[in-house]
This record gives sequence, structure tokens and C-alpha cells, in this order.
Amino acid sequence: MDLRLALNLGSLAHLDYETQLRTSSQAGFMAVGLRMDRLEEYLSSGHTADDAKRCLRQNNLVPVEANFFADWIYAKGRALQEAMKRAERYCSIMAKIECSILVATTACDGEHDRALSQDNFGELCDVASHFNVMIALEFLPWTPVNTIGKAWKIVEAVSAPNGGITLDTFHYFKGEPRAEDLYEVPVQKIFIFHLDDVKRVDADVITLCRNYRVVPGEGIFVFDEILEYLFKSGYKGFYSLEILNKDNYLQDPLELSRRAKLSVEKLLTKYAQNSLK
Repeated sequence: MDLRLALNLGSLAHLDYETQLRTSSQAGFMAVGLRMDRLEEYLSSGHTADDAKRCLRQNNLVPVEANFFADWIYAKGRALQEAMKRAERYCSIMAKIECSILVATTACDGEHDRALSQDNFGELCDVASHFNVMIALEFLPWTPVNTIGKAWKIVEAVSAPNGGITLDTFHYFKGEPRAEDLYEVPVQKIFIFHLDDVKRVDADVITLCRNYRVVPGEGIFVFDEILEYLFKSGYKGFYSLEILNKDNYLQDPLELSRRAKLSVEKLLTKYAQNSLK
């Protein structure tokens, strides 16, 4: 069964770019979700985009997403101009290494302004279109755009061909999940799917998000609502495993990556088989 799996390199955030790729490849992944901070760190150390692309190819990896673009959704004036220049830089790098999806989060200072968020999303999509990059809006549960329903209203209103949604299990379940909102999003507009679980810990949502995500099956989430929808609707994108955990650096990165891959394959195979019944 062909499952399109990727390892989001936020799971190996403590490692440098080359080590992240080598570990992902050794664990059996064929695709990765890049971290722009690690990639820019690699480029600033004297390497070129061609070097970054060559490293991906040497490890037989496809870059399916770049994470992440923030501080843009409520930006105005000079702040907006600077954000769009940054977007242009990101997309230029992505085009050179053949990475097609930029994850744009709703993190930004300011109160929710739906009209402004739509205008800015439209401008971001326009910038990205010149580089054949798609923008996947990622709603965050601690921001004003905290649900898939609110995120979809922005994407739907802009109606850009290269505008869509990042669906993350943590953000969905911690952001007032409503199945009816999920079902309103055309599956082809879900550009990338982030799969993760979380421990049962008494902490605020940001702390949980950044420090306590775990391999699916090792936490508290029940994935039926999301995975049944994706498989039965014919989702064709990647399942990107994103395990943000403060203790990942204490584990052997290869063992962690292999364990995660096996767990996700087992989980997704079950839903894939059920969708054929």
C-alpha cells in the first residue's frame, strides 16, 4: 500500500540540516518537511541552494514542505512589506530546491481582522505564485484563527489557486474541533497533513504544542474523525509526521525516526484498509 509519508524535520530540530536529512533517509523516509531556520543556517554557513538540493538528492529525499512562515497575517505598512520580502526570499530558496509548499501560520501580533487577513493571504499567495509555490495556511489554537473553519473562510474568500490549508492533528483537536467544519474543506485544498499525538500533561496549549508531542499512538488523541475523512475523501497529499518534544534530543534520533515511521505506517494502513470496505 502506497502511503505518502514524510518526516517533518521539526521532529529533529536539535540536529543540523545535513544530519536531519541523513537520519530521515536512514530511517526509511522518502520525503521530508524542511525547517527554514535550519536551512537558512546551512545556507549562511557558506553552502548554496544547489548544495542543499544535492544533499536532498544524495539522501533520496523529496522536500514536500517548508516550515514555517509567521508574522504576516495582521501585518500592515512596513511590517507587511518586510514580511512579503521575507516570503519572496523563502519562495526563491524553495524554487531552487524544488520544494512546493510553504506552511504559513496564523501566528502574528494583533487582533483578528478578517478583511486584513484575507488581503494579506491573497498577497502572500500572489508572491508565491511567481515561484510556483503553494501556500498552506496553518491555524494555531492560541491565535484568533484557531479553527479549521476560520482558516477555511480566509482561504475560500481569497480563492487563490495556490492557496490551501495545513491540517495538523494537534492544532485541530486543541482548537475547538468541529467535524462539520472539517467536512466543509474540499480535500484537494488540504495541501499538507501534519500527524502527531500529545501526552496528557497539565500545561497550556503552547507548551503542549512545542514540548509534549509524541508519536501517534503514544498520546491521547483518537484520530478517527480526521483520518476517516481523509481516506474516504481521497486525500492525495503527504502525511507529515511532526513530533515537537523538548526531550527528543535525549533520544537516539535514528531510533526515534524509525519507531515513528513504523507507528504511523501501522496507523494509516488500518484506515486505508477500512476506506476500501
